[in-house]
Amino acid sequence: MKDFKVGLFFDDSKHNFINCEKIPNLIPILVQTNPKLSLDNDNVNDKDFLKEINKFIKDQRKYQKTLSKRFKRKKTKTKIGKNEELVEFTQMSEKFNKQMYNLHKDIPISFDNTSGITNDDLEFTTKLVKNGNISVIFFDIDNTILKVNGFPYLNMKNHDNLSKFNPETISAFYLGGYQRVKKLKQLFNAMYSKNVKWYFITANPSSQKSELKKGRGNQILLQILHISGMLSKDKRFNKFNKQLDIVSQLDIILSGDLNVKVKNKLHSFIDEKIFYTTDKCNFIKRMLKDEKIELYVKNSKKSKKKLKNLPVYKP
Repeated sequence: MKDFKVGLFFDDSKHNFINCEKIPNLIPILVQTNPKLSLDNDNVNDKDFLKEINKFIKDQRKYQKTLSKRFKRKKTKTKIGKNEELVEFTQMSEKFNKQMYNLHKDIPISFDNTSGITNDDLEFTTKLVKNGNISVIFFDIDNTILKVNGFPYLNMKNHDNLSKFNPETISAFYLGGYQRVKKLKQLFNAMYSKNVKWYFITANPSSQKSELKKGRGNQILLQILHISGMLSKDKRFNKFNKQLDIVSQLDIILSGDLNVKVKNKLHSFIDEKIFYTTDKCNFIKRMLKDEKIELYVKNSKKSKKKLKNLPVYKP
């Protein structure tokens, strides 16, 4: 028996860790995000919010320049083109988001490069999974797996022509660039290989399920995960290529010639993996019981030493 098998819960809001301390051997990990742009922060006024957006845009331009230089070193023209397309889409998203905020005061920042599970934490978690020390991982979606808060694409597609951007570019935008996509793919492949259970739990209303649409956010998330290669080991996606059109809603795509079996496979993934809840820790407690997921620590000294590199949240 391993020294320990624990569960991990990644989230960008400490409020979602309430009652998690009552779940033995579940480790909450607070993901970095910009507090002035967080929907959890009710104390930020419009002036400060816009100031933070302007600051973010300057930082993002600097980040894009650094990224572009790195990709131009000993890279093929194809890869330079992919990165330039990603930069162009990011800039368009920022411009649209600022316009919408000025008009409606209710559209959060579309992309926060400081947010999300870091590459270092993804690598370390992948190592723990491969070593057999993880039984289950729960992921928040906004600013955790994705580097966005909400799904700005739903609004953008009604105002801008997105047809020139391929699905891979839009997927990489949501996930924080091609390098991070690679790290995420490695983690998800390891989880599939080691039979580690994993779930998305979110309080984003666009992920609420219904029989017809299964949540508009879920449709986009499903396509992002598939196009990024994070689901390459899930047999339900064997017959799909990377041309699944992210610029169309999934229910519209499925209303075509695809048969009922294919539709049911995609919906079964959503039903098993993506959950809407505003009480995350109690949901996790029920899920551990219902799925008979065993968490234990046999040797606390060894487990503490091995887990020390994770940014564990302590209330």
